[in-house]
Parts: sequence; structure tokens; C-alpha cells
Amino acid sequence: MLIKPFAVLLVIGFVIPGDASPQQASTSLHTVLVRKNTALMFALLDPLDPLPAKVGDDVPMRLARPLVVEGVTLLPADDVFLARVVKVKQPSKCKGRDVELEFSRVTFADSSTARTKVFFLSPLEDAEVDQNYSSHFSASNIPGDLVISLVMLPLNLLASAFGHDYCPDDAVITKPYKTVAVIFTKDHRVRY
Repeated sequence: MLIKPFAVLLVIGFVIPGDASPQQASTSLHTVLVRKNTALMFALLDPLDPLPAKVGDDVPMRLARPLVVEGVTLLPADDVFLARVVKVKQPSKCKGRDVELEFSRVTFADSSTARTKVFFLSPLEDAEVDQNYSSHFSASNIPGDLVISLVMLPLNLLASAFGHDYCPDDAVITKPYKTVAVIFTKDHRVRY
């Protein structure tokens, strides 16, 4: 008489897993690849003035455009993130006071984190930030501050050769930063 209840349990055991597998298959996750050097554009919630900035200051910033990979929005625009001031550079010849920010990781909805770094800061509110920065520079992806430095270099070298410091009056003005470009430092897979 114990055989009938055992047989019923055995049949139920085979039926339940068979019904559950289509349900599991429909909830399986897909992945997309965020490539190394993909750029994020952030707008600072408050302009970052290098003059009063201190190491350790938190810098809130808003994602200015969504991160969309293969048609999937991984990070929506307007999400707020925190960067941190890690270095304050004192003024030097032809340069005002400057800061370095750290933003080393982005966390996605699947709880994975990807390594990032601040690529450049800009005083422009809507600075041009390309979608991707390759490991080599081209004229189209050099940040504006670097272009100014490259233009000033020959003038500074020439002036130094004659014992003068060439520094236009407006070169030492420290402007508050408004835009931050961040890039991914490694390929990263995100489930959705």
C-alpha cells in the first residue's frame, strides 16, 4: 500500500520541473558589452571652482546623456553620481589653480561595477564629449584645454629662449568647471 503514494510523489516530481523550465527560460537575462573608452558626459550640479576646492570634497554630477549600448539604455540621463576631489594643484606659470577628480566606478542595475576614470574637465556648460575615445588622439577628440596648451607651448618656448615668460593675462584666470567626461577603462558586460 505504500507503493501508490510513492508513485504519486514520483510522478509529481517529474511534472513540476517540466512546467517550471519554460518559465525560467522566459526570464533569462541578456548581456551587452560596454567597450573600453566609451565616454559618459556629466554636468556638474554646481560649478566646481578650483579656488575653494579641497581634497576630499564630494562633487555631485548629473549624467547629461544616457548610456545606450546596442539599443539598451544602461544608465538613464539625469541620474546623479558623486565624484571626489583627489588633488588640488597650485597655480603655476600660465595656469591657474586646478583640481583632479576621481570617479573610479559605475554601478549598473545588475549590481555589476565597471572601472572608469575622469578623462577631462571643461569650463564649458555643453562641452563636446564624444561617445568614444580611442587610445590614440585625433584632432576630433582632443579636449579644448589640451588644444590651448598645445597652442601656447611654442610661444612659451620662444619666450623662454629670450628670458621672458610669455603668459597672456587671460591664461591665468581659473574658471569653474561645468562638464566632466568619464571613460570606461576596461570592457564590461552588463546583464539586462
